[in-house]
Amino acid sequence: MKHTFTALLKCLFIGVFFTILNPMVSNASHVTGAEWTYKAVGPNLYEVTLIIYRDAAGIQLCANCQTGTSPGTCPTSVSITGGGGSCNGTSFGTQTLNYVSSEPVVDVVELCANVSTISRNCNTRTPGTFQPGTERYIFRGNISLDTVPTSCCQVTLSINVCCRNNAVTTITNPSSQNLYSMLTINRCLNSIGNRSPRFALPPDVLF
Repeated sequence: MKHTFTALLKCLFIGVFFTILNPMVSNASHVTGAEWTYKAVGPNLYEVTLIIYRDAAGIQLCANCQTGTSPGTCPTSVSITGGGGSCNGTSFGTQTLNYVSSEPVVDVVELCANVSTISRNCNTRTPGTFQPGTERYIFRGNISLDTVPTSCCQVTLSINVCCRNNAVTTITNPSSQNLYSMLTINRCLNSIGNRSPRFALPPDVLF
């Protein structure tokens, strides 16, 4: 009986994880969060993966939906900054990650079989009516740190993406606020093959 009741609750109630975000309401805003991982693939070279989560009730994340891979169509310009010591705060320019078209946009909100969220999955399915709907976009590329002085161990990669979804309650007018997300690499401790922790499952839904 306990298991049956738990299963019933799962079908009736859904809450979305994501830091403090719960995209139940959104107008023109769309960004709910981001996630970074990296792997050292060569001297001063890192394969970086960035996952951005989008509120399906908001505007598209990329122009032309999932076909947008060129600079300017997706928010994938990564700023490189010194993260400590004498180079703390020093800018070392920007580099670009590309949308990974082989890993399609997916709706990460899990529901019962007969219920669909408002997500269109980049027009690959007929949307339902359940809110929230949260889509996952994956970007990946090699980031070179050759221009960063060898004495600069801590290096920060960051994005600053417009705009937050309106469900955020800890800031004023979230739909006019950017999402800032960052990853710090200690390149003095990394050798080829070293990598960051990776989530085994998407940080998407709690019931």
